[in-house]
This record gives sequence, structure tokens and C-alpha cells, in this order.
Amino acid sequence: MEQGIFSGLFWATDTVLIHNVSIDNSTITILPVLIACLHDFISVLIISIILLLTTKIRYLIKDIKSKGSKYIALAAILGGPIGLTAYIIAIHYLGTYFACVITSLYPAIGTLLARVFINERRNLFQWLALMISIISVMALGFEYDGVIENIWIGLGAAIICTLSWGSEAVICSWTLSKYNLKDTSALWIRQTSAAFIGLSIITLIMMVEPFNYNDISFLSHRVNLLCMAAICGALSYFFYYSAIHKIGASRAMAVNSSYSGFAILINYFMWNIIPTLEELILGVLIVGGGIISAYDYKK
Repeated sequence: MEQGIFSGLFWATDTVLIHNVSIDNSTITILPVLIACLHDFISVLIISIILLLTTKIRYLIKDIKSKGSKYIALAAILGGPIGLTAYIIAIHYLGTYFACVITSLYPAIGTLLARVFINERRNLFQWLALMISIISVMALGFEYDGVIENIWIGLGAAIICTLSWGSEAVICSWTLSKYNLKDTSALWIRQTSAAFIGLSIITLIMMVEPFNYNDISFLSHRVNLLCMAAICGALSYFFYYSAIHKIGASRAMAVNSSYSGFAILINYFMWNIIPTLEELILGVLIVGGGIISAYDYKK
């Protein structure tokens, strides 16, 4: 369960940093995909270093040849080029808080899918804890009064992201258990697949419309923030996949969704944005509900 908590913490940091790599409306078509692609490529480098340092790279070749790798690649399409790009668009149009609020509801989708397709079960009080966490996430969104760029585009992107992430976790959990893949190998396959699929999408977009080189110039001034976000994202994925492998998809998603609560604290420490008492209470309920829902009481 600790892996899921660290995953949520690092993803909240990733979200706050990406929000500050703001998007120009004139380049909205390609820039979110470009940011997501660079984010995943940098993550691959970080994860490769982790594999080398932990000597788990010796399992990678065998796992790449496994039949399960194609299902991880499918999950990568949902989680990376689709899910992460939609998330970046949601952050731009809704802001950090609302993007976190809506997308952190993905455990509700994922838990339902996990119950239907891979028969993951939880106790009644854990379902209640998950509901408290989800309701607190929604209440946090209503509490926040920041400026929203475009509610409908942002909402649509957040919903796509929520469905993609929920499906990704269930596919990964099923694959890890069925094909006995190492969670670190699955993560490397996932990030590498997402990065190259993202690059293919960028190539297709460039074939349809002329490439605006201002995009590269735009990102070059924010490369430090993007690298920091990607490092946090890589660590978040590392802990997330470890949590999926150890406690299952639905529990891992529940505790990972605490990132919306952690985002309040990170905004305070990084940008001196002081949360209200209501935001602090809701943050505690979000994190606490996720932890209770995720905890495996049988062990």
C-alpha cells in the first residue's frame, strides 16, 4: 500500500509542475501530445536507470518476448497518448484542482471494471471508504473558485482521461497476474510503447498541418519544469505499477487517487498557495479514504 501513497504524492507534484508548463491556445493541437511524448521519453530514461541500479533489467528481455507485452502496449495507448494527453488538456482548461478532482474519480471506473472482468473483491466498509474519498474529491472541486478556461473542453478531456486510466490499470493487473511479468518490466514496456506511439501521433499531426516551430521554442524555456515533472511522473508510475502488482488494480487506483489531496499541500509548499480549512479537511478525507479502501486486511 505504501507504494500507492508514494505514487499519489509524486503524481500530485507532476500535476502541479505540468500546470506551470502552460499551453498556448494557438498550438493546442500538437503541444499537449508533444508534452506527453517528451514526458514519457524522459520517464523511460529514469526507469531504465532504476532497472540498472536494482539489477532488475535482467528480467526485461524475457518479459518483452512474453505474450503479455502486447497487452501492456495496449494499456500504454490508453494511459499515455490518450490518457496523459487528455490530462494535460484538462489541466490547461480546468486548472490543477479541477483536473485532479475529475480525473481522480478513475478508481470508480477501474474498480467496477476490476470487479466485472478480474473479480477483485473488497469489504463493504472499503467500498464506503472509497465513496467518501470520491465525494470528498467532488466537494474539493466545488470548494475551489479558480478561473476555468473552458469547462466543456476541459470536462470532456478529463472524462476521456478517467476512462483511459481506469481501463489501463485493469488491463495491467490482469496481464501481470496471468503472464507473471515483473512490474518493473511491464512499466518499462508501458512507458516505451507510450513514448513511441506518441511520437507516431505527432508525426501524423505534422503531416496534416504545418508544424509550428514556436512549440519547440515555447517548451525550451520550460524544459527544467518539464524534466522535473517527468522525473516525478516516472517515480509515480514506478510505485503505481508496484502497487498494482502487490495489492491489485482496484486498491492501487484507490490509494493513488489521493494525489488530488496531496496537490493541496504541494501547491502550498511550492507556490505558497494557502489552503482553506475546508480544503484541508477534504484533503484528509481523500487521502484517508483511499488508504482505508486500499489496505489489505488479510495480510
